[in-house]
Amino acid sequence: MSQTKVARTIYINGEQLDALKKLSEKTKVPQSVYVREALD
Repeated sequence: MSQTKVARTIYINGEQLDALKKLSEKTKVPQSVYVREALD
């Protein structure tokens, strides 16, 4: 069953943003997927 997704704003520091961008670019997985996985 698919759940409706809602837009949210999160605040992360520059180092976290850089790490998230690098990971996303390397794996071709959207940044939002990693954020959702971290919250689960």
